[in-house]
Amino acid sequence: MPLPWSSLPESISHHLLCNNKLHSSIVSHPKLNDYGVVSVHHVGVLCDNLERSLEFYQGILGLEINEERPHDKLPYRGAWLWVGSEMIHLMELPNPDP
Repeated sequence: MPLPWSSLPESISHHLLCNNKLHSSIVSHPKLNDYGVVSVHHVGVLCDNLERSLEFYQGILGLEINEERPHDKLPYRGAWLWVGSEMIHLMELPNPDP
């Protein structure tokens, strides 16, 4: 069970285990800063099969494609999906991790 923000020190070292690699980042206590995350414009997600990924994101989650985003300006296949006022950018690319 995660700890509530009020019980965390001002700054903690946060470690993530991702693809068998240990990554570190610093997490600040939001109550101690006069700023914070305002919004996230989009999140990029790598996929190896765009059609199969669209079946999940559209068919299961019910997300809609943002048709206004250009599909021919990038050197790979992809799709932009609306999540509220933000987007998920699916990118059909090989996984860069070994």
